[in-house]
Amino acid sequence: MSANPTTRVLAIEDDLGLSRLIQRRLERAGYEVECAFSAEEGLQRWAEGSFQVLLTDHILPNKTGLDVLRALAELGDMPPAVMITGGGSEHVAVEALKLGASEYIVKDTAGNFLDLLPTVLEQVLRQAQVRREHRAAVEALRASEDRYRSVVEDQTDLIFRANTQGSITFANPAFRRFFDFPAGMPEIPLEASPFAADRMRLIQLAAQLTPENATASIEQHIQDQRLGEHRINWTFRGIFDPSGTLVEVQGVGWDITERYAMEEQLRQSELKLRTLFQRSNDFLFLTDETGRITNWNAAGEALTGFSFNDVQGKYIWDIQYQLIHPENRSPDKYQNIYNVLSQLLTAVESDYSGKIVESELHAKDGSIRIAQQKITVIPTQKGHTLFGIIRDITEYARAARELRERDLRLRMIADNILDVICETDLSGMLRYVSPSSLTVFGCLPETLLGMSIHRFFAHADQPDFGSFLAQVSSQNIPGKIEHRFQRPDGSLIWLESIASPLKNEAGALAGIVINSRDITQRKEAEESLRVLNQELSTWVSELEHRNSEVTTINEMGEMLQSCQSWPDAFQVVSRYAQRLFPSQAGALFSYTESKEWMEAAVSWGSPQQTALSFGPQDCWALRRGRIHRLNPAHSPLFCVHSQKPASGEVALHSICIPLIAQTESLGIFYLELAPGQSMNHWEALAVMVADRIALALANLGLRVTLHEQAIRDPLTKCFNRRFMEATLEREVTSAQRHERPLALIMLDIDHFKHFNDHFSYAAGDALLVELADLLLQNVRSSDVVCRYGGEEFMLILLESTLDNALRRASEIQILIRNLRLIHRGQPLGAVTVSLGVAAFPQHGTTGEELLRSVDTALHHAKNTGRDRISIAE
Repeated sequence: MSANPTTRVLAIEDDLGLSRLIQRRLERAGYEVECAFSAEEGLQRWAEGSFQVLLTDHILPNKTGLDVLRALAELGDMPPAVMITGGGSEHVAVEALKLGASEYIVKDTAGNFLDLLPTVLEQVLRQAQVRREHRAAVEALRASEDRYRSVVEDQTDLIFRANTQGSITFANPAFRRFFDFPAGMPEIPLEASPFAADRMRLIQLAAQLTPENATASIEQHIQDQRLGEHRINWTFRGIFDPSGTLVEVQGVGWDITERYAMEEQLRQSELKLRTLFQRSNDFLFLTDETGRITNWNAAGEALTGFSFNDVQGKYIWDIQYQLIHPENRSPDKYQNIYNVLSQLLTAVESDYSGKIVESELHAKDGSIRIAQQKITVIPTQKGHTLFGIIRDITEYARAARELRERDLRLRMIADNILDVICETDLSGMLRYVSPSSLTVFGCLPETLLGMSIHRFFAHADQPDFGSFLAQVSSQNIPGKIEHRFQRPDGSLIWLESIASPLKNEAGALAGIVINSRDITQRKEAEESLRVLNQELSTWVSELEHRNSEVTTINEMGEMLQSCQSWPDAFQVVSRYAQRLFPSQAGALFSYTESKEWMEAAVSWGSPQQTALSFGPQDCWALRRGRIHRLNPAHSPLFCVHSQKPASGEVALHSICIPLIAQTESLGIFYLELAPGQSMNHWEALAVMVADRIALALANLGLRVTLHEQAIRDPLTKCFNRRFMEATLEREVTSAQRHERPLALIMLDIDHFKHFNDHFSYAAGDALLVELADLLLQNVRSSDVVCRYGGEEFMLILLESTLDNALRRASEIQILIRNLRLIHRGQPLGAVTVSLGVAAFPQHGTTGEELLRSVDTALHHAKNTGRDRISIAE
């Protein structure tokens, strides 16, 4: 049963808002609904109107819903009724069902019961239909029973029942009329019965009755002045209890003269029943006590395709099994059908007895029909037979399925609407709120009716919502706003509300319709995207900064690789350290030539907490060969070179990074950080810079060493002849370009071979080294001292005139004369040298010419007596 245009519902509910919600929900489901707001009004409307279903709340003014049901029950007009109760009112629901209500439904705070109403009414209407069909069947059975009772009571046969004492406990009217017993006499004792004279005969007859031989017949001859003479043919049947003990005797007597008339009447009655059986629109069948089919009407043949001849004498479970689709047949299915039907035949209690079951029937022609089947057990003298009623509901089932599918689609649409629709009047009072308000707002729609939309949407950080609605109303055009809303549980959500003017038929403004959508997730996503973009921007900025730092470090490394001397390298480090550490102070410490002291080769930012020179043992980083961090708050382990701050001064963080390359310690990279600066970042950057500096300094040291080995004499550490010749050509060219003077001094140790022979070659080497040291210490830093070969030395005096060169030569000659050497404790005696002097451009304009001139002058000095100075010609 489902809603149709003629299905009218009377809803009794005193809550106006809830009454309107019920009416709208049921009208959407296809019902015609009228509302009453009190029990008295509801009873009056029920009496005046033609309603199919009653829906009443329990709590009503003055009276309750139970009073309504009692009033209808007293009138004998109990309709299909549904009681609406609150939670915890199960006793009310039970009482309502006792009074005749078909169903009850519990109101919940979430309003879900509104969505259940159409389904509940559909079930109630279906139950009402089943009850009507049941009443019709009961009336038919009652009519049949009345007919059978009429047959018993109206027939002329004399029927009675007697107990084992012989007293007649039942006698039909014919019996009473025939023997003139009053109808109000409940029991006729044996002495007063027509069998008093035949008492002994009856006792003997009763003794012969057994469960196996329960019937006996006698013919009684009655002669009575009042009754006249009659011969009655009595058939007695013994009725036994389960133990086989006789408990009652039933007797039927026939006046033989009226027998044929009675038999004719019975035949007519049977004919009527058979006619009704065959002409029924429902498929009817009967079985005998063994389950074999004895009757099968024409409707059964039309529905299944099996005629009565096809099924007569066959077991009902075999036919039922054949009506199952072949794909669904199985031994288990057959056994199940057999068990159910055989239990009914043996009167074993079963849920299947009298129950309406809906199933598919697979007809003989292959068609599939939907049928409702009800099987009733009929007791007989031999046991039980089965009476089956099967109704073809294929079209009804199809329509019901389509209705359910349509209802499901509508329900899914309604349940999945995410937006909340609100309607206000001109004053801003809410007069409609859609069900989705529970999901979005956290409020039942009925709790919001009558509330001001301005107060409902008011929030501290959204003061402009009222002006937004005022603008929509004044401009008479739709508007949109995004605003925050605080739910009853305190949580905040974002809403996108679109307000549209609502006009009446005359075109005048009648209210506002507001469509609100929860955009919290979108807002959160936008915020997340904003934060992500901000973080990404920060990351990009940091990456660009890191990239800039790496670029600067690489650039510094390239510059260091191009350096040819330590001062150049230190200058590069100073320049780039200030760029990489602009807000920090630091220094680069390197070893002195003796390796016993550390000095600040480079510093920037004015370091405050370190000495600028100290011993290698004064730094933890050099001792341990790893980074040493000074965090005064966590590890105040100061290096000896670190200067503790004075009282009241802020202690700075510092990092000492050893410069190690190829297992050789080259120095320390020192960095000071203010307390607010990130230790991790600046330490990582300092390590990268220190590693690059260490590698570059190691390479520079290697290049310097190799260069020194290539241009210096390994014994005296003076420049060698090749370097001297290259320098001389370069300086002569420069002197020519700038017109500056240049002088050469070539000296040779007098009698050096004799010296070696007399003191040993080791002493000779010691003399050469001592002479080289003397020359290096007594020339300018711009002058070049070279070992020309053997015991000969060459001095290139830049920007020196011939006179200046002669004076310098004389000074050197005197210093050498005064030189006193001791080798291995042995005095080596006085040493003299011969010197030759030449000048540019007087004695030559090329390096080669000058060398020849100064060499000639030296030989002249040696040839003229040695220990003298000779000037080139």
